[in-house]
Amino acid sequence: MLPKTLICYSRLFIRSIDKNDIRTSLESSPQYPNLLSVLHTLHYVGLDVYAGQCDWEYLKNLKAPVLLHLKSENKQILAIAKWDYKRNCLRILNLRNKKWEIKSREDITTYWDGVVIFTSNQQINRHYRTTIGVFLSVIICLVLSVLFKTNTLTIDILFYVPIILGFVVSCCLYLKKAEMADGGMIDKICYISKITDCKRVEESKYSSVFGFKMNCLAFSFFIAQVTCIAVSSLFGIIDILYSLYFISTVISLPTIAYSIYGQLKVRNICPLCVIVALCIASEAVIFIHWDNQVINMSIITLYCCIFLLSLAILQYISNIKNRINNLFADSISLLKLKRKKEVFLIESSITKPISSPIGFGNEKSTSNITTILSPSCSHCKKVVSEFIALRQKGLDFRWNIILGQTTQADADIIEEWIHRFLTDKDKFLEDLILWSNGKAQISASIPQNFVKETDLSGIRQSFNNHIADLNISGFPKIILNNRLLSSIYTSNDLEFLIADENIIQ
Repeated sequence: MLPKTLICYSRLFIRSIDKNDIRTSLESSPQYPNLLSVLHTLHYVGLDVYAGQCDWEYLKNLKAPVLLHLKSENKQILAIAKWDYKRNCLRILNLRNKKWEIKSREDITTYWDGVVIFTSNQQINRHYRTTIGVFLSVIICLVLSVLFKTNTLTIDILFYVPIILGFVVSCCLYLKKAEMADGGMIDKICYISKITDCKRVEESKYSSVFGFKMNCLAFSFFIAQVTCIAVSSLFGIIDILYSLYFISTVISLPTIAYSIYGQLKVRNICPLCVIVALCIASEAVIFIHWDNQVINMSIITLYCCIFLLSLAILQYISNIKNRINNLFADSISLLKLKRKKEVFLIESSITKPISSPIGFGNEKSTSNITTILSPSCSHCKKVVSEFIALRQKGLDFRWNIILGQTTQADADIIEEWIHRFLTDKDKFLEDLILWSNGKAQISASIPQNFVKETDLSGIRQSFNNHIADLNISGFPKIILNNRLLSSIYTSNDLEFLIADENIIQ
């Protein structure tokens, strides 16, 4: 619940938010779920947030949406709130249907302890993603255009409505379960009333049949129907609806019965599931009242093949998605362990203060990171790429570079790199990026008289002294604020370690 709250709150102010980044920063924090982890996470995504305590009247002075800290029994939650100046009342954002609901002073003050988190950022106008709507619209237009072109679709368009509607709704149902669609109209439909909750129904044991998810079965059912209509229209096959609706008639009763039974047991209704069931039932009703026609077994066979293929693909995608989610949860748990101060002190060793003439970023930053690299080291290229990405995120840190050699050729390259940096810092960074991507090698095309030979020799010697003092035999190595990190830490961990000021100080 807390990650979802922070995701929704951040999207009120920042147009592009990666929800996985928020989850990682929040749930891996050693202070999670305390307010300190919330503040660090909001700072991490780019919000200037502050925490304080105020009374009810002061909320009227906060123009931007805020986070209220609510306590209920043993639970502590954050609620997104804003003051409605037109109606002179407080509104709370319902995370289920994304609607702002009016709350009385008594409703809030009963649970609110006066703690509020607010930001100086300006709220933006949200433009919800339309990718899903565009995708579905294109599919529907393609199907209808094929039908019109082949003169299959006339006044009998009403017979196609259950198929088209069922395809659209089942697609939304599948995408929502796969977490590829959220917000907008889907959430409004799913939480249209207090007894409707698509998520709870989808997460129940009644959402599967013989190991197959109902959303996969429903979407595969209508994919097969739409595909059969399109293929039949292209090849001039007529009277296919009778055969397709025969299949709907066969499966309608057990499908609807099981769907109703599951929703009754969960005591919640899934509006999307109900619409899908009604579409199948409508096809069965049309078939029953249809004049007797011949069932085309070729269409039945084609339908079964497409259905099974679609089901296998969708189920496979769902399984892959679940594995990714599990791996993501494991990575968060591991990162949380790494961010513990006790672990950090064990998995790092203290070093002497290290300086390097090659460096980027804020020299006065409290976060100083030194990378010890070698030109012939392939792993060093990956580290450099990750540090370039960290710089692009706007993190406040000083990045120092020390160069060491593993081959005889490295000595000449190191000299060229030092020379490049001292003569043209920006060009050196561009060449370093190219080198990290494996696209080019840095070469010195600058007259040697720009840098004294004694300066080059002094820098090379200082690099060798640092490496000898640290007793480093392999590359790359990372030093964070005079602590040499062990191999369990990666460059990707540093952006979170930087935020943990109690660790790195």
